[in-house]
Amino acid sequence: MTTDDIHLPPLPQNRTREHVAWHRVENLLVAYAREAVLADRETHNRRQSGAEHTEAQFDLLFGDEVAASTFGERDKAFVEILNYMAAYSEDGEVRIEEVIRVPVSLGNLKVVPKDAA
Repeated sequence: MTTDDIHLPPLPQNRTREHVAWHRVENLLVAYAREAVLADRETHNRRQSGAEHTEAQFDLLFGDEVAASTFGERDKAFVEILNYMAAYSEDGEVRIEEVIRVPVSLGNLKVVPKDAA
């Protein structure tokens, strides 16, 4: 399957509000299905290169607030966040972000207990 295989028919000429609402949800699902195909391809490439990272965290943002979060095996966490996206997208625009954790080096910085200062 490629991203070109995923598409929707156009809205009918005599569309109703329900047509438009469903078409919006369907378009979101198609967009995220395309992302899933690309993520699957990226996962496959990581496995082939030996640089597989099996766990991931995804956040679903509604506005600037985190509405849902998933963590676990990358593919399963992504599918789970897509389910949240389908539910929350009916209330407004949502976006998905992958949470990347980067260790912070403190170098020579030493933490001194409050009592020792």
